[in-house]
Amino acid sequence: MRFRAPASELLAKETVGGLIDMAAVSPNPVSEETVRTHQATWIAFTKFMKYSIAGVIAVLVLLAIFTL
Repeated sequence: MRFRAPASELLAKETVGGLIDMAAVSPNPVSEETVRTHQATWIAFTKFMKYSIAGVIAVLVLLAIFTL
């Protein structure tokens, strides 16, 4: 089993003086348009998943009603 460090440790870089938060000192390479596009995609995906899960639950309920 492989050990994985927590995300806070992955974003930190060791130096002589201690740890530096790399997210605070490095520039953001992602444009605002890309962020908005991915947010819209994520919202659409979660909406689709809600409907999908509701559909599966409805099918299971109908199967339980008609098979008992």
